[in-house]
Amino acid sequence: MTIKLYDSHPYAKVFKARVVSVKQINNEYDVVLDQTLFFPTSGGQQCDKGTLNNIRVNHVEIDNGEIHHYLNEPVTEEVDGEIDFDYRYDMMQNHSGEHIFSGIVHQLYGYDNVGFHLGDDEMTVDFNGMLTWNQLLDIETRVNDVIRNNIPVHCFYIDDPSEYTYRSKKEINEDVRLVEIGDIDLCACCAPHVLSTTEVQVFKVLKCIKYKQGVRINIACGKRAIRDYVNKHNEALLVSKLLSLPVDHISQGVESLHAAYLNEKSKYHSLMKDYIYLKVKDLPESNHIVLFVENLDQTLLREYVNCLKGKVKDYICILNKEDSGYTFVLYSLNVSALFEQLKLELNATGGGKPPLVQGRINNTKEEITSFFNK
Repeated sequence: MTIKLYDSHPYAKVFKARVVSVKQINNEYDVVLDQTLFFPTSGGQQCDKGTLNNIRVNHVEIDNGEIHHYLNEPVTEEVDGEIDFDYRYDMMQNHSGEHIFSGIVHQLYGYDNVGFHLGDDEMTVDFNGMLTWNQLLDIETRVNDVIRNNIPVHCFYIDDPSEYTYRSKKEINEDVRLVEIGDIDLCACCAPHVLSTTEVQVFKVLKCIKYKQGVRINIACGKRAIRDYVNKHNEALLVSKLLSLPVDHISQGVESLHAAYLNEKSKYHSLMKDYIYLKVKDLPESNHIVLFVENLDQTLLREYVNCLKGKVKDYICILNKEDSGYTFVLYSLNVSALFEQLKLELNATGGGKPPLVQGRINNTKEEITSFFNK
């Protein structure tokens, strides 16, 4: 068993340890120490970054109580270790903020946190129930209230789990470590945390999508949330300048532009339909037609097909040129077999319902023409 210094000293940056074992695995060395500050990838959180004897640690894993550090060079006997504390603290801020968030969701709606990921640039939480955006904004306000209230974050191991009622994403077959945040949350967790909620600084909900039977929510705390605010505020200022509108009115300006765009798009589609009809009305009947076009969307490609249906016995394929390849619409009473050939010989992708499929081909015009000529 490796002594987990990160449990008792989450704010420490350096440590000394004795090497228990070194094993070469492919191009890396698997180093086990008697104790370590390095938190391993566990519970949805990425491992700490840092060095052992100034050698960069590539990744850290835990297996049956032993913590394995993977390096490109071996180390022996004793080591001086140093973790990247800025990275550690970022993880602590975000993970503690997630506990407040998940605790409040559980209190208000009874939903369980059934999935958690905390990586270098993203943190997501999955719940087994639905939440609206307005509900999330309310929860966000509550989380930030908890952060400002400077509530202690207490981490401790327990002897008898039956004496506590706590959240847990999975069954635990080892010593149970709980993270308690006042009366907000009590959750099983193995990761380092801040000592007080004020250290989380700020909490922000970034995005919410439907996921399985519930929702997946992107959130950010501390420096990440501040960075997100600064970036989005700068974008808002840029749009404000382009629209010559105050920042609080840019949505109205964008809505106005969008309405004008839809109006022009409708006029364009109407003109293009007339153009397509004139383009194909004098074409003679044939077994098949393959046309290469440019700057048309899927709606107009299908319009080509509709205009040509009465002139073609076998199949119609309209291909629209894009940067690297073609989008296409394929029509045929035997479309499934023809599409299978396209997938086999030209690696076409897409799908649809007979007699029409649409998709993409990344081949050249010559290669596509050669296929249809066969």
